[in-house]
Amino acid sequence: MGIETLANEPIMLNNKEMKRVGRAVTSLLTVAAEENRITCGLRPAIQMLEMDPSQILFCVMPQTRDSAKHIQSVLLQAFCYEHNIAIIKVDSMERLREIVGAADCSCILIHKNINHILCLELELDRILHSVETGFVTQPVFKLPAK
Repeated sequence: MGIETLANEPIMLNNKEMKRVGRAVTSLLTVAAEENRITCGLRPAIQMLEMDPSQILFCVMPQTRDSAKHIQSVLLQAFCYEHNIAIIKVDSMERLREIVGAADCSCILIHKNINHILCLELELDRILHSVETGFVTQPVFKLPAK
């Protein structure tokens, strides 16, 4: 886990920063769901990415122990990396269901808003892209309880 410094040297995210990112992800998911800017589920996400990946801002992926879903999610992540879509790994599919109100939260795509970009989206994008380039293992962010 890390953020790049100006010299592009990764630094570690501490517990407080990890919690801050978890809260930011929760807030962004809430806003995006209210604005109907999300696609939920692996199959719908794959279909959306095939049509127009340039419209996707983030891909939120919960940890999974299901090997079939894991294989699909690895392929989906590779596609996201190829199209410069930041991936946000989170700790709980159940918490994702609570936040967005969808039954299938095996993957959530957050679409770009053509009218505006939230400061929250810009900050998350900066942090996540520095994490992806600075480390082999991507951090898993804990989504805070209600």
